[in-house]
Amino acid sequence: MTDTETTVDYSEYDSESIDDMIDDFASESKLEYPLKDVDRYKAKIKFSLVKVIPPVSIGDVGSEHIQKSRKSFASAKEANKNSRQAKTSARENLNTARLTELSQLKRFHQNIAEREIREGERLRVESIQHAKEGSKHLNEAAKEFFKSTNFKNRKVEERKGVPYIQLYLPVGFQQNDSFQIPGTELGMLGAGVLEGMNSGRGVLDATMDQFSKGLSSIFDMAEGALSPSQAAVVGARLANKIAPAEVAQAFSLVAGVTVNPNLRSIFKGVNLREYTFQFKFLPKSKKESESVEKIIKLFRTYSYPEVIEMGPVAAGYNYPDLFRISVFVDKKKVVVKEDAEGNEYEETVSSPVRVGNRMKDCYLRSVSTNYNSSSMAFHSDGRPVEIDLALNFVEEVTISRKDIDQEGF
Repeated sequence: MTDTETTVDYSEYDSESIDDMIDDFASESKLEYPLKDVDRYKAKIKFSLVKVIPPVSIGDVGSEHIQKSRKSFASAKEANKNSRQAKTSARENLNTARLTELSQLKRFHQNIAEREIREGERLRVESIQHAKEGSKHLNEAAKEFFKSTNFKNRKVEERKGVPYIQLYLPVGFQQNDSFQIPGTELGMLGAGVLEGMNSGRGVLDATMDQFSKGLSSIFDMAEGALSPSQAAVVGARLANKIAPAEVAQAFSLVAGVTVNPNLRSIFKGVNLREYTFQFKFLPKSKKESESVEKIIKLFRTYSYPEVIEMGPVAAGYNYPDLFRISVFVDKKKVVVKEDAEGNEYEETVSSPVRVGNRMKDCYLRSVSTNYNSSSMAFHSDGRPVEIDLALNFVEEVTISRKDIDQEGF
């Protein structure tokens, strides 16, 4: 057996069959890793699931009208089909009458055709009537639906029956704040308006002042009152405004000047914060290996949406669950307590202390699982001895100054 096919025994393997492994998340309140030597990892990260409650609650009001509408449309469809068949039969009888030489037989087919035409027309009118009734019932159903629909505030709540996940905090926990601040070209007019406003003038006054200066500079150029460089800049501005791009570029090359774009930074918005965590699992026991399996399955399961089915068709998706993430370190301290008889004794207790800033609820954007990245060794039941898990989260909503200042985000 080669080194790449090594089979490793668990150090604490019991006789429980793999087929008997419990997959029901609701049977546990917490999934964690590692299970042994937990004190070696002071900092931990907790992932719990929160479910988005839709802002609309829809009852079954209007279903009676829907059923009536379906029956009416079905009747309309049947009447319309029978009408077409009657008219088709009438055409056949008329053709037979035209080809028949005996007057008595010809008249017979003509009479049948006339009756079928009348019946076809009657069924056509009946079809239209049924269609109108169906539309009426559908309209009533829509009215009842909207009257019964209960709009309420969107909210999230913890998902019941699903355990939370607690893992060790990887090295290099990083949080980034970023913003959308692109550069924008103000040009001469915009730069002048900005300068005027900074000096205390109003927007309108500053704008009109710069516009007047722009006009006067053009007249000054015409009268020869500008220096050659100033005149070239004014000419370049005019070329950029009124001439094709190639002509404006040629003017700039010939004149040897270019218009200062007066770049300024402009704030456009706040970026959604993202978090990436990379975990390495090296399960040392069957129980620890099972826990890792369930952890990965839970992350993958709730990163996906639920399908909204309408009959046999997958019509849409419910949003995936959000993950509530908290990072903390266990701080231990000795406290003095009293027993039932009033005797004092010391007890070491631990309390969580947050690491870094709070995080908004997040969607799990991607899950990457890499099995046995550095070897091909397996436990005796075929489970890999090494699993790398990479998770990328993105916050549901951007934060503001108030979130940071008052709520610790």
